[in-house]
Amino acid sequence: MTFSLVVRDGAAFGMAVCSSSPAVAARCVHLRPGVGAVASQNVTNPNLGALALDALAGEPMRALRSRRPWRANRTPNTGN
Repeated sequence: MTFSLVVRDGAAFGMAVCSSSPAVAARCVHLRPGVGAVASQNVTNPNLGALALDALAGEPMRALRSRRPWRANRTPNTGN
C-alpha cells in the first residue's frame, strides 16, 4: 500500500510518500514549480505524472484520458 501527501504553499509544492515497497517515491512524486503536484501510486506508469503536469494548465483530466486509457487500478483524483 502507498500513501501520498501533497502540500502547497503559494506557488511551491511538496510531497511525502510512504510505501511498503523500497524507493517507490522515485516513481510516484511529480512536482513542477508554479504548476502543481501529481501523486501516483506504487504500481504506476511514471510517464503519467509528466503528462498530468503538462495538462494542468488547461483541462487536465480530459487531456489525460485522451492520451491514455484508464485501467481499473488508476483512479484519477483532482482534489476538487
